[in-house]
Amino acid sequence: MCVVLGPMFLLDGVLFSTDMFQALTWLALGWVLVRLEQTGDGRWWLAFGAIAGVSLNTKYLIGFYVVALAVGLLATPQRRSLLHRWVYLGALLAGLMLLPNLLWQQAHGWPFIEFGNGSASGKNIEMSPLAFFLQQATFTGPLAMIVWLCGLWAGAVRPKLAVARAFPIAWLILLLAFDASHGKAYYLSAIYPTLLVFGAVQIEHWLVNAMARAAALAGVAVLGALVAPFTLPILPVDVFIRYQKAVGYMPSAGEHQRLGVLPQYYADMFGWPEMAARIATVYGSLPPQNRARGVLRQQLRRGCGDRRVRRPPGSPARHQRAQQLLPLGASWP
Repeated sequence: MCVVLGPMFLLDGVLFSTDMFQALTWLALGWVLVRLEQTGDGRWWLAFGAIAGVSLNTKYLIGFYVVALAVGLLATPQRRSLLHRWVYLGALLAGLMLLPNLLWQQAHGWPFIEFGNGSASGKNIEMSPLAFFLQQATFTGPLAMIVWLCGLWAGAVRPKLAVARAFPIAWLILLLAFDASHGKAYYLSAIYPTLLVFGAVQIEHWLVNAMARAAALAGVAVLGALVAPFTLPILPVDVFIRYQKAVGYMPSAGEHQRLGVLPQYYADMFGWPEMAARIATVYGSLPPQNRARGVLRQQLRRGCGDRRVRRPPGSPARHQRAQQLLPLGASWP
């Protein structure tokens, strides 16, 4: 229930971005490590490598998780498996799956590094470690936060499986690393389904009374329903604005930018037909010799959204090579 109604996980499904696959693949890596301990079969490292390879091709974020997990595993008996060939065969498999991606990055001047440097050098909001930590409650919900905090405690202090200790260590490493590098607070959200599993098992052990368990489940469900309008477009816009004002909460975009009355991810859902028409108008005003070389320069979210809008007659195709920039993004509200 904590995952089903978790604000960040609901939002990932609505936006259908690369982030939506992170929680699933991070959870799958945790499951593989548990199976590795339970069975003692080193071939599970091949599954670990395959999952990491798939996830790296959607977003590189899981690479940080793998490194943090490796450090955490050094504090568990599973560190002995790092000496066996299977772990390196798994790493080789992940590397081969990622190789075409890296070759593309190299051929195009490593845009990922440029994008990351831009985000870390002023684009993202800087936070103290405490503020970064408190932001996690907005992504999972405050009651779910209690559950994953119990998961951290259970893994660090009372692990039922030795490998469970690796996850609190990885969480702490990632929290400090993402905050120090001025990353966005949501970068850590993909680890919470795993921690919620450990926390739920521990809470179930504490709450032996069926009524207490039902009350805890009901609390998560009710609070999740109240928060759902902030992540699911289930209310008319005017009703949502009134609801947001009544609650007194405005989600942060995590970046230095002015926000309107809607959260950034809602605001980005509007204005596509108007933008397409404007693009066609500006493109049509270019001299013929420049029109054949026109290119659209857009913000990331805007660049993704025009796939859903019919291309107006006379506007440039997305694949068209170009040297002339159409200056649209800077002035679009």
